[in-house]
Amino acid sequence: MVPVDRMVTCRATSAPPYLHSASSHPQTASYLQIALSRARLRPGPGPGPGPLPRTWPRVRRTASASRDDPLARAWRAAPLAMAYLCVLSVTSAMLAVVHRLDQDAYQRLLRSRSTNLAGLRSRPLYVLVASAFWLERGTFPQTAAAVAALLAPLERVAGPRPALGVFASGHVGASLLVAGGLLLGQRAGLVGGHVTDAVDVGASYGLIACAAVLAATARAHRRWPLVGGLLAPLVLAAVHTPDFTAAGHLIAAGIGLACVRYLRLSYPLSGAIPSGPSGPACQPRFTGSG
Repeated sequence: MVPVDRMVTCRATSAPPYLHSASSHPQTASYLQIALSRARLRPGPGPGPGPLPRTWPRVRRTASASRDDPLARAWRAAPLAMAYLCVLSVTSAMLAVVHRLDQDAYQRLLRSRSTNLAGLRSRPLYVLVASAFWLERGTFPQTAAAVAALLAPLERVAGPRPALGVFASGHVGASLLVAGGLLLGQRAGLVGGHVTDAVDVGASYGLIACAAVLAATARAHRRWPLVGGLLAPLVLAAVHTPDFTAAGHLIAAGIGLACVRYLRLSYPLSGAIPSGPSGPACQPRFTGSG
């Protein structure tokens, strides 16, 4: 039985009584400390086992590993491009399944989302948006590579909104101008009626506009070689295969070059963006020139 004075002392020090009763027996006290540490208990202030080892280092290592994850870094650097790639992967997988089950349904699905003359007459807003999120079978790998090489760098340098504006301007503008040219060609008897419901989906117009902005905003000694390297194959393709797709690519490149006039990048693509905490002073700035 514990004496009264020892109980008073235990209450005054706010420590469990069994630790004080075992203090006269070192072996028993050591056993109690081992049992408490294994049970992960802290008796509180006063004599007794010390604080348990913390698990913060493991948590810090896990957080550091997540920061070093390439996928996490890509999401932080270019969320718009990564989200677009996710949507394209889902729609491409759906199209692959449909093509395997029913090829006629595959063609109908693509035509219903194409920016052809029939779609622009019936549902213009829908096809202008939906056509950018559907790809023809087998074109997802090269489109994903182009998104990573063109849209993602433009988003990192300019920001999500300007990058989205350039992409949308190239995609919508080129689609409408190509449709207008086809309509005039049909009235003049130069274009056949098969283009009315032709399949016209994909992201090539918007991506070429992004490529034109990146080339035109590079440093002076790289600017003209990059612009020439972009336009030369597009012109050759239009001469070799004069169809509406090749014409749309040239128009999209011109729209991208026109966007540079109104979206002047303070930091060229080949220049280093100042490092430091995120904020307005560290973000690229656009200045309109007219």
